[in-house]
Amino acid sequence: MLEIEDVYKTFHEGTAHEVRALQGVNIHVDDGSFTVVIGTNGSGKSSLLNSIAGTFFVDRGRLRVDGQDMTGWPECRRAGMLGRVFQNPFSGTAPNLSIAENLALAATRGGRRGLGPAVSSRLRRQMREVVAQLKMGLEDRLDTPIGTLSGGQRQALTLLMAVWQRPRLLLLDEHTAALDPKSAEQVVALSEQVIARDRLTTIMVTHSMQQAARLGDRLLMMHQGRVLLDLRGVQKKRVRAEELLARFEDVRRSDLLDESAAEMLARCYV
Repeated sequence: MLEIEDVYKTFHEGTAHEVRALQGVNIHVDDGSFTVVIGTNGSGKSSLLNSIAGTFFVDRGRLRVDGQDMTGWPECRRAGMLGRVFQNPFSGTAPNLSIAENLALAATRGGRRGLGPAVSSRLRRQMREVVAQLKMGLEDRLDTPIGTLSGGQRQALTLLMAVWQRPRLLLLDEHTAALDPKSAEQVVALSEQVIARDRLTTIMVTHSMQQAARLGDRLLMMHQGRVLLDLRGVQKKRVRAEELLARFEDVRRSDLLDESAAEMLARCYV
């Protein structure tokens, strides 16, 4: 379904602020799979999602979806087949528009927009049915500006918007990180529900080791722009949050040793 082949991306190359975000990444994502991505800060997790979404063009490598080479596609062209939910609950929606108007934008994304009413009676009935599944009472508040809702409510609606047209690929970028524990659990449960229901091919970035161990059928750990660990099948089912935390500590310890060695070498040449 999705093929990421030998992808490289460096920001501010040749300057003191150079960041090697992606360094020879090779990933094949099967149709209908749910891949969870973890890694330390700056490991390349969000850069991986941005390269898929077309937020930037990669320096080298190829990205293909269903055999089509989309490496040179602009972000707007990729948006028609992608759904994405960001970390910030206030991203991905128009705060001054109502719940119904935001959902209408999602329902008509990529299609023609005439001069008729933005929210038809038929679409409004469909919205009520879909929003009622959240069990948040929002189906009776469709005319409420979405910007007045809580972070958890807004993120749940953002997820509904992202999957309204059943995208070929769903990208979840730490979409529960900014929520309180109760709201985060509600959004995670909703994510599991819609992904399973529509068999959505999904890539989810998270900092939560509990989520990483429990969710999905594949786990990738990234470090310094590379895939350090790739677990699937029985290995993924058996992995525990404690094991992942231990691997994180090993990576951090290795980084500290590398930094200490670099500092010692630098002092030797002063």
